[in-house]
Amino acid sequence: MDKKERNEQIVKAYRQGYSQYMIAKVLQLNQATVQRIIKGLKYDSISITP
Repeated sequence: MDKKERNEQIVKAYRQGYSQYMIAKVLQLNQATVQRIIKGLKYDSISITP
C-alpha cells in the first residue's frame, strides 16, 4: 500500500468515527503517525470532518 492509499484509509476510518488508536492498531502504525497524518491533512485543505 502506498502512502496516498494509506492516508485515504486513515481519513475514511476517521470520518467513520474510529479513534486514532484503533486506526493505528488496524493499519499497524504508531498512533502518533496517524495523528500527524490527520493533522497534516487538516492543514492541506482536505476536509476530514463528517
